[in-house]
Amino acid sequence: MSLLNSLFHSIFFVFAINSASLLTSLGICNLCNQPFIDNSQQYSIDYKREKTNAITNYYFYSVLNHHFFYWAFSTNRILDYLQITSNLIYIRQNYIFLYDVWRYIEYISLLEFFFYLFHRLSHTPYFYKHFHSHHHKNITLYPIDAIDSDYFDNLGFTFSLHFPLLLVSLTYYEYAFLYYFYSTGIILLHSRFITDIHVNHHIHFKYNYCLLFPLYEYNFFLNDKTK
Repeated sequence: MSLLNSLFHSIFFVFAINSASLLTSLGICNLCNQPFIDNSQQYSIDYKREKTNAITNYYFYSVLNHHFFYWAFSTNRILDYLQITSNLIYIRQNYIFLYDVWRYIEYISLLEFFFYLFHRLSHTPYFYKHFHSHHHKNITLYPIDAIDSDYFDNLGFTFSLHFPLLLVSLTYYEYAFLYYFYSTGIILLHSRFITDIHVNHHIHFKYNYCLLFPLYEYNFFLNDKTK
C-alpha cells in the first residue's frame, strides 16, 4: 500500500473513530447528568484554548501513529486485517461464537499487557519528566482530560492496539469496533462515573497501570494491587 493511500485511510479512520468516541462519551455524560468538562471553567478563554489544542494534538498524533502502523503492517503483508473487507481472515471452527469470544479475550489480554508495560515505563523518572507528566497535570479529572497527552503517550496506546494483531486474527471491522470501544472507555474512565480506578491512579501517581481492565495489577504484579 502506498504511503499516500495509507495516510488518507488513517485520516478518515482516526477522525471517524475518535469523533464517534468523543460524541458517545459526551452523550452518555449528558444522559446521566455527569460533567464532561470542568463546568467551573467552561467560560474561561484559556480553558477553551487549552482543550481545543489538546483535541487538535490528539487527532494529529493519532493520525501519525495509526498511519505508521497501518502502512508498516500492510506493506510487509504481516496482516490481512488491514484490507477493508468484510471477509473473515480466520478459519471458523464449529463453535463460532465461543471461538469469537476467545479471540476477543486474547486480544484484550495482550493489549492490556502491552499497555501495562508501556505505562510502567512512562512512570520511570526520565519518561515521566519528559513525556508523561503532561497527562498527570490534572488531579481532579473530567472525561475530556483523557485527551491531554503527548505524542509518546499516544504512541503507546496505538502500539498496544496494533501489536496484538500479530498474534490474534481479527476482521477489519472487529478491530475498528475494539478501537472505538477502548477510545470511548478511556474517555469515560477519566472520571468517577464508571469506576475510581483511573482517578486513583492520577491521585497516587501509581497503581492501576492497565487501560480498562486491571488484569495484571491483580495477577502477575502483586506489588501493584489496585487501590
